[in-house]
Amino acid sequence: MFKQPISNLFLLTLLILSSAINAHPLTPVTFDSADKTKIHAYWQPNANDPHANNIVLFHQAGASARGEYKTIIKKLSSQGFNVLAVDLRSGGGKFGGTNQTANNFKGEKPSYCEAYSDMVASLNWLDEKTNSSSTIVWGSSYSAGLVFKLAAEHQAKVDAVIGFSPASGKPMANCRAEPLLAKIKQPALALRPESEINYPSVVEQAKIFKSHGIPYLTIKNGVHGSSMLVEARTKHNMKDAWVKVLEFLNSEKI
Repeated sequence: MFKQPISNLFLLTLLILSSAINAHPLTPVTFDSADKTKIHAYWQPNANDPHANNIVLFHQAGASARGEYKTIIKKLSSQGFNVLAVDLRSGGGKFGGTNQTANNFKGEKPSYCEAYSDMVASLNWLDEKTNSSSTIVWGSSYSAGLVFKLAAEHQAKVDAVIGFSPASGKPMANCRAEPLLAKIKQPALALRPESEINYPSVVEQAKIFKSHGIPYLTIKNGVHGSSMLVEARTKHNMKDAWVKVLEFLNSEKI
């Protein structure tokens, strides 16, 4: 009997329906930092695997979780990760997002170092709410410096760490990662766009990271922070950069 071929439109419809069934919506969540500051975050769990690895996304200065990570959250979710994207108290509306934690923060403008307690609170929330095998912390610019500190000081809750353009300037004086790198035993990776790699401070930082066995990769056509993965911001195809990042995130060691 003659069978009509399945149309491309029908296949596309099936894929869309399947994706919709398997995906949970991006859900707003809140939890308290150590000083009772209410932290706002967004949770995207894997619908099929309760033990999927967690990735915690922390944004750069002046930004928010949904602003900086809108497309990255979708990419990581499609790879099967649970994703928690956190609005830190030091942030704002860069990239078009709204930072709910910063907007509701009472008192003087917080420093980068003061956002560290929000990151610790994020680990505590995940520890209470998930049964995941591993948790990977991911930072951008100032938070990229802080995630290495987080990995060094909370080894029981951090299984891997990745930082994009880790900051180490004067505003980070009291919370720099470099003095703590020797304590990091987990898989770790740092990345820089090629436009930053020859800055004297970056050259020195790269030497320190590499001396502790932490790869420090140069990303062609990248821009500052996690935005080096977002083609709308780099104006280039960033497939090669994503390959490096996903190889790390899916490492058998994590």
